[in-house]
Amino acid sequence: MKVLLAGLNIDYDHIRKIKKLEKGEIEVNEIPDTKVFTPETLSAAYARISRSPLSIENLRENSINKIDNARKSNKKIVYGMGHGSIAEHAVFNIDIINISRLASEFIQKHRLVSYTEKSQRYIKLEKDFIIPEEIKDNNDLVDEFTSLIQRENKLYNYFYDQLKIYFKNKYSELSKREVEGKAKEDSRYILSLATTSQMGMTINARNLEYMLKLFQANPLFEIQELGEKINGIVKDKVPSLIVFDEPKDYDYKNWRGRFEYDFNKSLEDNDYEHVKLIDYTENGEDQIVAGLVYQNSDYSFDNILKNINKIDKKEVLNKVFKGIDFYHSVDRAFELASAQFEFLLSSSAFAQLKRHRLSTILKGAYNINWSVTVPSSIEAIGEEEKFMDMIKKIEQFYRKVKTYDENAADYILTNSHRRKVIMKANMREWYHFIRLRADEHAQWEIRALAKRVEEKLKEIFPNVSEYLMGKDDFIEKFNKM
Repeated sequence: MKVLLAGLNIDYDHIRKIKKLEKGEIEVNEIPDTKVFTPETLSAAYARISRSPLSIENLRENSINKIDNARKSNKKIVYGMGHGSIAEHAVFNIDIINISRLASEFIQKHRLVSYTEKSQRYIKLEKDFIIPEEIKDNNDLVDEFTSLIQRENKLYNYFYDQLKIYFKNKYSELSKREVEGKAKEDSRYILSLATTSQMGMTINARNLEYMLKLFQANPLFEIQELGEKINGIVKDKVPSLIVFDEPKDYDYKNWRGRFEYDFNKSLEDNDYEHVKLIDYTENGEDQIVAGLVYQNSDYSFDNILKNINKIDKKEVLNKVFKGIDFYHSVDRAFELASAQFEFLLSSSAFAQLKRHRLSTILKGAYNINWSVTVPSSIEAIGEEEKFMDMIKKIEQFYRKVKTYDENAADYILTNSHRRKVIMKANMREWYHFIRLRADEHAQWEIRALAKRVEEKLKEIFPNVSEYLMGKDDFIEKFNKM
């Protein structure tokens, strides 16, 4: 694992002076000490805006000239007074290299952070994987783990070669690159969650402090190590902004997986329905229409709802949707109605789903009892048996590791293994989700899921869902380019 500080925001006055130095307009001794090349000066200056008569330019200049005072001010204002938002003005760009696919799920659960990750859909993978630290003291497990991963990688390459032929014959109109892309997308279902990845992360100091605290409390050694490495490269840059990064008992969430109840098994416990609507705002359409009418009106929201039957909903919605294009967000009034689903999906599909962080996502554990998702292309080339034979060996080893260290066992599972997930979102977010994930360019499994969500949302919210569709369908239906 490698973690690098790729960038951070500093006061632009420093850059102006460097440009002047390049032009020979100032001397080297006029360049400030690099210890003030820190986002802390911006945080300290902005923290004082609300209580100082000075201009922002003067506040920034004071912070730069008196860095020690700026740091003291941060600690007092940000933490002593509880104005944690000031830490959001400090931003970092961080390279995270050779992290496992399993670990990326824990990293990307943090909402107010930006990530771009290496995609297994577009990049041909080699043999890189990690051996979990949790089993390294058991040579037999390490040897068996390594052997099994190597066999998975060999099968991945075999499927890739076979699927290139299959897709080339099936879709003669596709380019070589497109054919290879489809082959990569489906052959990766046999790869393990120990396969390495890399990502770029952009995060502010407030969220980073929270992330570092949870990383220390995470049961995976890999995540703990990542937290230590990130802390090592950023804490000295903003010592006044990352303070409460030590986890408390509450942060460990030891209650997870510890509730033991003897419920009677029901059909739902073994229900393999992939998309199940479990709750929604019953008067959701009325709420949305009332919210649209409410804006800039003289009526209370309650009064509008009481008179909702006097409103021509179609007329309201037609006015609201007029001129909408596929890249537009719908109005915030759409946030007044929500829908909650339970999904059964593979790790591959979850990798797409988890990016919708402004929704509420509760993930269940990976469970080998939920079987696996086998790409239809693997079945089409007659290799499902070979796929499932490998899955059987993987799950036998999974059970063995589970008895040795329950935290390490998931590393051996594959992109095809499934989990159940609850996802709740308002209709504004569902519009975004469907526009992106029901599009023809989306990964096929998440697209099938999104299409089913689209159908169910149109059943419960038929009027406000008129424009709910993938980008490709939107462009075709409304002839927009």
